[in-house]
Amino acid sequence: MKKSIFLSASVPTYGREFFDSCHPYQIQIAVRSLLLLALGRQRLVFGGHPSITPMVYAAGKSFGLNSIECATIYQSAYFEDKFPLENQVFADIRVVSKEETLKDSILSMRRRMLEDNEFEVGIFIGGMKGIIDEYEIFREKAPEAKVIVVRAGGGAAATLPATQSDPVIQALE
Repeated sequence: MKKSIFLSASVPTYGREFFDSCHPYQIQIAVRSLLLLALGRQRLVFGGHPSITPMVYAAGKSFGLNSIECATIYQSAYFEDKFPLENQVFADIRVVSKEETLKDSILSMRRRMLEDNEFEVGIFIGGMKGIIDEYEIFREKAPEAKVIVVRAGGGAAATLPATQSDPVIQALE
Protein backbone atom coordinates (compact mmCIF):
# COMPACT_ATOMS: atom_id res chain seq x y z
CA MET A 1 0.00 0.00 0.00
CA LYS A 2 1.35 3.39 -1.00
CA LYS A 3 1.89 5.76 1.90
CA SER A 4 0.13 9.12 2.07
CA ILE A 5 1.19 12.73 2.37
CA PHE A 6 0.05 14.48 5.54
CA LEU A 7 -0.69 18.18 5.13
CA SER A 8 -0.86 20.35 8.22
CA ALA A 9 -1.67 23.88 7.11
CA SER A 10 -3.89 26.86 7.74
CA VAL A 11 -3.98 30.59 7.40
CA PRO A 12 -4.04 32.14 10.89
CA THR A 13 -7.25 33.97 11.72
CA TYR A 14 -7.28 37.72 12.39
CA GLY A 15 -6.64 38.46 16.05
CA ARG A 16 -5.43 34.96 16.86
CA GLU A 17 -2.00 33.66 17.72
CA PHE A 18 0.50 33.79 14.82
CA PHE A 19 -1.69 36.13 12.74
CA ASP A 20 0.85 38.96 12.90
CA SER A 21 3.71 36.72 11.81
CA CYS A 22 2.00 35.02 8.88
CA HIS A 23 2.08 35.78 5.17
CA PRO A 24 -1.25 34.50 3.78
CA TYR A 25 -0.20 34.81 0.15
CA GLN A 26 2.96 32.77 0.73
CA ILE A 27 0.93 30.14 2.61
CA GLN A 28 -1.46 29.94 -0.34
CA ILE A 29 1.40 29.64 -2.84
CA ALA A 30 3.07 26.90 -0.77
CA VAL A 31 -0.16 24.90 -0.50
CA ARG A 32 -0.94 25.41 -4.18
CA SER A 33 2.58 24.27 -5.14
CA LEU A 34 2.18 21.11 -3.08
CA LEU A 35 -1.17 20.42 -4.73
CA LEU A 36 0.30 20.86 -8.22
CA LEU A 37 2.96 18.28 -7.40
CA ALA A 38 0.93 15.77 -5.42
CA LEU A 39 -2.81 15.94 -6.05
CA GLY A 40 -3.82 12.86 -7.98
CA ARG A 41 -0.39 11.25 -7.68
CA GLN A 42 -0.42 10.37 -4.01
CA ARG A 43 -3.16 10.38 -1.37
CA LEU A 44 -3.29 13.63 0.57
CA VAL A 45 -4.60 13.53 4.16
CA PHE A 46 -5.49 16.72 6.00
CA GLY A 47 -7.69 18.11 8.75
CA GLY A 48 -10.17 20.05 6.63
CA HIS A 49 -9.36 23.53 7.94
CA PRO A 50 -11.74 26.05 6.34
CA SER A 51 -8.80 28.06 4.96
CA ILE A 52 -7.25 24.99 3.24
CA THR A 53 -10.21 22.91 2.05
CA PRO A 54 -11.24 25.58 -0.52
CA MET A 55 -7.65 25.63 -1.86
CA VAL A 56 -7.68 21.86 -2.38
CA TYR A 57 -11.13 22.12 -3.97
CA ALA A 58 -9.98 24.90 -6.33
CA ALA A 59 -6.91 22.90 -7.34
CA GLY A 60 -9.01 19.81 -8.02
CA LYS A 61 -11.46 21.85 -10.07
CA SER A 62 -8.64 23.44 -12.10
CA PHE A 63 -7.35 19.91 -12.81
CA GLY A 64 -10.79 18.98 -14.15
CA LEU A 65 -11.79 16.73 -11.25
CA ASN A 66 -15.55 16.53 -10.60
CA SER A 67 -14.97 14.51 -7.46
CA ILE A 68 -11.78 14.66 -5.46
CA GLU A 69 -10.96 11.04 -4.69
CA CYS A 70 -7.24 11.46 -4.02
CA ALA A 71 -7.65 13.29 -0.71
CA THR A 72 -8.96 12.27 2.70
CA ILE A 73 -10.37 14.97 4.95
CA TYR A 74 -10.74 14.46 8.69
CA GLN A 75 -13.09 16.74 10.58
CA SER A 76 -14.54 16.83 14.06
CA ALA A 77 -18.31 16.57 14.44
CA TYR A 78 -17.87 19.48 16.84
CA PHE A 79 -17.79 21.76 13.76
CA GLU A 80 -20.46 19.94 11.73
CA ASP A 81 -22.55 23.09 11.30
CA LYS A 82 -19.48 24.95 9.99
CA PHE A 83 -18.06 22.48 7.45
CA PRO A 84 -16.95 24.26 4.25
CA LEU A 85 -19.38 23.85 1.33
CA GLU A 86 -16.46 22.55 -0.73
CA ASN A 87 -16.59 19.32 1.34
CA GLN A 88 -19.33 18.12 -1.01
CA VAL A 89 -16.87 17.33 -3.82
CA PHE A 90 -14.56 15.18 -1.69
CA ALA A 91 -15.14 11.44 -1.91
CA ASP A 92 -13.49 10.60 1.43
CA ILE A 93 -14.54 12.70 4.41
CA ARG A 94 -14.10 11.16 7.83
CA VAL A 95 -16.04 12.81 10.61
CA VAL A 96 -14.74 12.00 14.08
CA SER A 97 -17.25 12.07 16.95
CA LYS A 98 -17.24 15.18 19.06
CA GLU A 99 -16.00 15.04 22.61
CA GLU A 100 -17.06 17.04 25.68
CA THR A 101 -14.84 20.03 24.86
CA LEU A 102 -13.51 21.71 21.74
CA LYS A 103 -9.93 20.93 22.77
CA ASP A 104 -10.70 17.21 23.28
CA SER A 105 -12.66 17.05 20.03
CA ILE A 106 -9.78 18.45 18.00
CA LEU A 107 -7.23 16.23 19.75
CA SER A 108 -9.38 13.15 19.08
CA MET A 109 -9.67 14.09 15.39
CA ARG A 110 -5.92 14.67 15.08
CA ARG A 111 -5.02 11.39 16.77
CA ARG A 112 -7.44 9.45 14.59
CA MET A 113 -6.16 11.13 11.42
CA LEU A 114 -2.56 10.29 12.26
CA GLU A 115 -3.25 6.76 13.54
CA ASP A 116 -5.49 5.66 10.64
CA ASN A 117 -2.92 6.32 7.92
CA GLU A 118 0.65 5.49 7.00
CA PHE A 119 2.65 8.49 5.87
CA GLU A 120 5.67 8.94 3.68
CA VAL A 121 5.95 12.63 4.51
CA GLY A 122 4.37 15.35 6.63
CA ILE A 123 4.30 18.90 5.30
CA PHE A 124 3.72 21.82 7.66
CA ILE A 125 2.73 25.25 6.31
CA GLY A 126 1.61 28.43 8.09
CA GLY A 127 -0.95 27.86 10.78
CA MET A 128 -1.73 28.48 14.39
CA LYS A 129 -0.95 26.39 17.49
CA GLY A 130 -2.66 23.38 15.91
CA ILE A 131 0.28 23.07 13.49
CA ILE A 132 2.62 22.60 16.46
CA ASP A 133 0.25 20.05 18.02
CA GLU A 134 -0.03 18.11 14.75
CA TYR A 135 3.75 18.20 14.28
CA GLU A 136 4.29 16.63 17.71
CA ILE A 137 1.67 13.91 17.16
CA PHE A 138 2.99 13.27 13.63
CA ARG A 139 6.57 12.79 14.90
CA GLU A 140 5.23 10.36 17.52
CA LYS A 141 2.98 8.35 15.17
CA ALA A 142 5.19 8.42 12.05
CA PRO A 143 8.78 8.63 13.31
CA GLU A 144 10.24 7.26 10.06
CA ALA A 145 8.36 9.66 7.79
CA LYS A 146 10.06 12.67 6.26
CA VAL A 147 9.10 16.09 7.55
CA ILE A 148 9.04 19.24 5.45
CA VAL A 149 8.54 22.53 7.27
CA VAL A 150 7.71 25.48 5.03
CA ARG A 151 8.81 28.43 7.13
CA ALA A 152 8.45 31.13 4.47
CA GLY A 153 4.72 31.61 5.09
CA GLY A 154 5.31 32.42 8.73
CA GLY A 155 2.72 31.35 11.26
CA ALA A 156 3.29 28.45 13.63
CA ALA A 157 5.26 26.46 11.05
CA ALA A 158 8.02 29.07 11.26
CA THR A 159 8.54 28.09 14.91
CA LEU A 160 9.05 24.39 14.17
CA PRO A 161 12.59 22.99 14.14
CA ALA A 162 14.49 24.07 11.04
CA THR A 163 17.25 21.58 11.63
CA GLN A 164 17.74 18.70 13.96
CA SER A 165 20.09 15.82 14.21
CA ASP A 166 17.21 13.94 12.58
CA PRO A 167 17.97 13.76 8.83
CA VAL A 168 14.31 13.40 7.84
CA ILE A 169 13.49 17.00 8.78
CA GLN A 170 13.93 19.61 6.09
CA ALA A 171 13.00 23.27 6.27
CA LEU A 172 12.21 25.49 3.35
CA GLU A 173 12.96 29.10 4.23
